[in-house]
Amino acid sequence: MNYYNNFYYLGDDCSIRDCRDNCSFNGWCSIEFPVSRCMCDPTYFGDVCQYKQCLNNCSWPNGDCNYETGACECKMMYSPYLNTRPFVPWQGEDCSYLHPYETGYTLLTSYSWHLFIILITIIITLLFI
Repeated sequence: MNYYNNFYYLGDDCSIRDCRDNCSFNGWCSIEFPVSRCMCDPTYFGDVCQYKQCLNNCSWPNGDCNYETGACECKMMYSPYLNTRPFVPWQGEDCSYLHPYETGYTLLTSYSWHLFIILITIIITLLFI
């Protein structure tokens, strides 16, 4: 085996080019005269099997795939009720899980507490007058 110009060559006359980078240890080398090519393991792809596929392609367009790690990065959406409020509805390993959006009228917010106390005070005052 001889090394020349970032490639290994095989054979007595160095006529067969070996796979580069040992297929990144994510596949095996298929020697086909006069060149060789990497046969990638499942979930890996690329010339030397250097990229990893994401599960279900991250349910695109719900997420983007990081091909170096094989992990999905789920996309941000905004609240359907208030377009300036960030909300992350897509979750899960492949960004296919839609988190249920819960909204509703809450009586006792911080502002409502003050109104509630004032209303109770008025009612009690009117009852005892």
